Amino acid sequence: MNLTMLIGFLGENPAIEEKENKTVARFSLATKSRFAGRDGMTQEATDWHSIVAFGGLAKACRRLSKGDRVAVVGRLRSPDRRNPSEVFASDIEFLVLRADRSDG
Repeated sequence: MNLTMLIGFLGENPAIEEKENKTVARFSLATKSRFAGRDGMTQEATDWHSIVAFGGLAKACRRLSKGDRVAVVGRLRSPDRRNPSEVFASDIEFLVLRADRSDG
């Protein structure tokens, strides 16, 4: 089973492309993890993921902008050994949009 679930923040505004009645949205998503380092202190790491959405889901991504928090469900796809993996989204939940935030 190829299923990926991520919750993170957009690192950039989505790039939305429309060609021949096909809509594709691409954006980067930052996720954070915490772990204990060798010294016992809590460390934090950020991982970056490339997200691709198609069709109506891609059109809905027009509402997104850098810094928004989203949950993405999809499948992991690696085109070849030289290119990084991408997550082909099947669902995107808009958790906190920048316009909804109380901190500005």
